[in-house]
Amino acid sequence: MDLRKFKKFGAVLIAAALAASAGCADTAGESQGEDYVEGTLAGTELGASYAADDVFSLNSRAEDGFNPYTTVNSDNRLVGQLVYENIFEVDNDFSLSSRIVTDWKCVDGTYWYFTVDTGIVMHDGENLTAKDVSYSLQQAIRTSRYSGRPAAGN
Repeated sequence: MDLRKFKKFGAVLIAAALAASAGCADTAGESQGEDYVEGTLAGTELGASYAADDVFSLNSRAEDGFNPYTTVNSDNRLVGQLVYENIFEVDNDFSLSSRIVTDWKCVDGTYWYFTVDTGIVMHDGENLTAKDVSYSLQQAIRTSRYSGRPAAGN
């Protein structure tokens, strides 16, 4: 077979393979609209008709950090509320509850005593300790966002 016939045969073979495989495409995205993008990379702009059930994203700026005590980005603070647990929550009746400590008391409006629930497993598989809670409180006290706030009982 000479080279010209081989090129024609190859082109026909490729065209036939493409035509045969055209019906094998995944059609799941077709009902989503023309701007539906399957497997979109992070940071890629999605079209208006992109199915919300296929996407979970949170607005944030990694360069602003996710430390709940130091970030100034409000989006990062919101993400932090999903990641970090508060020591106390205040309900609609202004009553305190906690998932971190099982008991607490304030002495003379100056000293706080917490009984930490050491059955809580942290992200690294280790159990929560009083030292962990103390560290977090010390970090908060040292920041401009929390320092200088009046303590309960004062």
